[in-house]
Amino acid sequence: MKRMMRLALGLMYFCASVEAVPPGYGETWLEMGRPVSGIFVTDSAGVLYYGSTSSTDRMPLPGGKGSRGLSGTIWAYDPATGMHTKLYDSADHNSDAYQINSATGVAIDKTVGVFYIADNQPDLSQAFDMSGCVWRAADNNSDGDFNDPGETVMVTLFDDIIYAEDIIIDPDSPQTELYVTNAAGSAGSVMVYRCFDSNDDGDFMDSNEVQNYFDAASADWVWAGCLDFNGSNTNEIFVVDSGGSVYLLEDDGNGVLDTWSVYFDDDEDLPGGFGLAVDPDGDVFVTATDGTYTDHKLYELYEDPPGTVICSEFADLSGFAGFVGKMAFTPGTVFEPGTVDTSLYMTYSTITYQDPETIKVYGQITVPAMGWTGMLILCAAIGFLLFKRGL
Repeated sequence: MKRMMRLALGLMYFCASVEAVPPGYGETWLEMGRPVSGIFVTDSAGVLYYGSTSSTDRMPLPGGKGSRGLSGTIWAYDPATGMHTKLYDSADHNSDAYQINSATGVAIDKTVGVFYIADNQPDLSQAFDMSGCVWRAADNNSDGDFNDPGETVMVTLFDDIIYAEDIIIDPDSPQTELYVTNAAGSAGSVMVYRCFDSNDDGDFMDSNEVQNYFDAASADWVWAGCLDFNGSNTNEIFVVDSGGSVYLLEDDGNGVLDTWSVYFDDDEDLPGGFGLAVDPDGDVFVTATDGTYTDHKLYELYEDPPGTVICSEFADLSGFAGFVGKMAFTPGTVFEPGTVDTSLYMTYSTITYQDPETIKVYGQITVPAMGWTGMLILCAAIGFLLFKRGL
């Protein structure tokens, strides 16, 4: 049914002589005013949190899959006002032994307004893949940032998570519970860590508070990309790896991985999988870039019928050279063709490892007036489709 709807909407936009890719969605570029080295998360008000850096400060991704900017600054963008607010700048903390040099993910504890930040290079004297950690950040003096002394605190032991890549927080857990991907990469390496503040002391430095949660035991050299909960079901997590596999991790709510399965596996369809975000309906969106940095796609995984996973090309991004990155949905309830009340943000970098000052946005589109000719063609097309389906 979803494919039928997309085909009908595609015909409608064709009849209206309006190019819309993908059909049923708006597609725009959002000017950010600075290089965007990663987008992290949106809050309940729709504010987007993202990282920025000098485009000359680069770090390689493992396996020769590209590079990203050292996200030494963290910003908040409010689409309601168009304002950008700098929340953190590593340059202001050069006297500290460690600082947030390469933020790769942000999770928000919305109950107390605390941020948890994945960082894969808090110590610039160490190799990029040997000094990962998680930070806790809070605006203690209510001045609109967490850039003041004492407002960012390292909450995992140094190197507990070698290459912290993405991070999510369980909103249903009575104590702080995080899941963090490890992008150090190797055959059978730990892909997901669970951080659980068992004694509620504000960190994950006590015994067994950072646990090896998931290891696919792959015989191939892969590294973990992004992860997300299955919508409101926080007992299920999707995670993608660079080998083209998407995994579904399930537990019964006690923080112990009960079962895991390969939700989808096809390196031809998902070469160099990296970004992952789940829409309000449970569809899984994945960004992927092949080893030549010329084949970039945004894919949507959904079940049709239930139990059968379909991998659909949502958007072909091969018009630029580089690689696609992370994504984040704004709050909403539906992201279906022609019926959209949320938006999907996506970032990318160029083949020369420069971070553009724009991000891509997929969201609502206004259907234009088609005129009588377009309407007749549309009605005929939909009638033919319904006839073929025997409806």
